[in-house]
Amino acid sequence: MSRRQGKKAEETRRNILSAAEELFMSRGYDAVTMREIAKKAGCSHTAIYIYFREKEVLLLELSLPLLKALKKQLDDIMDQEGHPHEILTTLCLALIRFGLTFRNTYPFLFTVKSSPVEATQPLLEINQIRLEIFAKFKLAIQHSLPFVEKDEQLLTNVHILFYTLHGIIVTHSFPGESPQERIDQLTPVFREACEVLISGFRSRYQAESFISTWTGMTEL
Repeated sequence: MSRRQGKKAEETRRNILSAAEELFMSRGYDAVTMREIAKKAGCSHTAIYIYFREKEVLLLELSLPLLKALKKQLDDIMDQEGHPHEILTTLCLALIRFGLTFRNTYPFLFTVKSSPVEATQPLLEINQIRLEIFAKFKLAIQHSLPFVEKDEQLLTNVHILFYTLHGIIVTHSFPGESPQERIDQLTPVFREACEVLISGFRSRYQAESFISTWTGMTEL
């Protein structure tokens, strides 16, 4: 392959990825076909398979680098010394910043082809990374709420946390607005929202623990 041909091939590959990202965003992953992606990218419906053998490969190509970068960032936060409450808050802020920075791809980064959090051996690498990210938050909550003994309660808290963070990201993903400006402007609000939620978890389970202990004492 000549240098010119190689440059053209790389351009076609980028166009396919860009077209796939836009269509996944606007219509949803399941509704989009390879033929439609090829048409939007300006290549034939047969040529697209030279670059990507199936739609799932496109999903992985778009998602894996971003999810791996997020996981690395969360790993670094977990390795820091500090109060568990602050580390958990920092994790939450990192996910919010990530979601707003990559707002175009965020909707399918965590949902398309996903597997249940209970899955121990997911088939797709993307789900392995997703579960590892989920596990980071679970561990951080466990450190922040050491008195929560049941795994079911712990999982419920992680789900509530993710629902809240997802809501924040979706609410503030405005088109045409600089993500960084939005992040800089609202980080204090995001921090307070995370701290209030985490404090709510702590207060609830501390109260339940006190009531349980008190009830046990009165029954003696």
